[in-house]
Formats: sequence, structure tokens, C-alpha cells
Amino acid sequence: MKLDLRKIGIFVASFAVTTLLAIIVTMFVSKATVDNPLSAAYARLGFVHGFQLGKNGSKTRVIVEAGPVNDLRSAYLELFAKTASVIGDERFELVLKDTRDEQLSQAFNELSIYLQEGIATGKFSEMATAVQSATSASGIQSKLTVDSQNVYVMLVRGDRYLYEVIPRGVGDKK
Repeated sequence: MKLDLRKIGIFVASFAVTTLLAIIVTMFVSKATVDNPLSAAYARLGFVHGFQLGKNGSKTRVIVEAGPVNDLRSAYLELFAKTASVIGDERFELVLKDTRDEQLSQAFNELSIYLQEGIATGKFSEMATAVQSATSASGIQSKLTVDSQNVYVMLVRGDRYLYEVIPRGVGDKK
């Protein structure tokens, strides 16, 4: 049996074109079903400066460039609800991109012992007092909020801010 190189070339070219078309169609469908609806939903939120989509296993990773907020918990829950309405409740991971610098990152790392202790023991008022005491000495403003799902940490120094949402490890995680 003799191989016809012309037929093999046509097959390979057809396969390549079909694959390319499938990728292009997938991109357009994603743009129409996720990107554009998220853009519209986020446009109504004044603190959202942009977003990027990625993958984290089977979940869509939504990285949101967040501007300054007064109440991190309220902002996060509103953002979570808008994202869930487009993507679906359990199909995404929400990540806030802030303007942290080295000093804020270091302060957050130093606070982690108080945060983890508060989550483990449920002594949130003691956690808040310890965090406030530790940050005020370095000129960093801190605001902690707790709900049944998460601990919301906001650190501010000048025009820089750090946002962290730490799951409490109980019930549904948002």
C-alpha cells in the first residue's frame, strides 16, 4: 500500500483549520457568555477597575482589580453575588487584586497569628484588638469584619491598601 502524501497533507491541514476554528468559536462563546455579562455586572460597582479570567482546575478564577472601599465585607459579598449570577455559585474562585506594598504584606504576615488564633478559637474581639494594636504602631489603619463564612481584613497605608478574605472553615465558603 502506497501512502499518498498529498492526501495526508490535506488531512493535516484540515485538522489544523478545524482545531483553529474550534478555538476561535470557544473564545467568542466565552466572551459572549462570561466576559461581556461580567463587564456589565461589574460596571455598576464603582470599586471595580477591571478583571481577568483564568482557570484553577475545574473552576474559573476571577481576578478583580479592586479600588478603595469603606467596607470590604459588603463590597466582597456584592462582587461575589454579581459573579455568581453570571458564572454560577460553585464554579468560580474570586480573587481581589489590591495595591499592597512590601510594608502592608509584611504587616499582614505578622498579623496572621492573631487572625488564625481568632478563627480557631472564635475570639474575634480579642483578634480585632490584637490586630488594631499591632497595626496602629506602624501607621497602618486596619479594619476587620467577620461573618459566618469569612474574616475580611483591610489594611490601609496612605494610598496603598491590602484586602484579604480568609475562609473561617465553616459552612459554605464564599
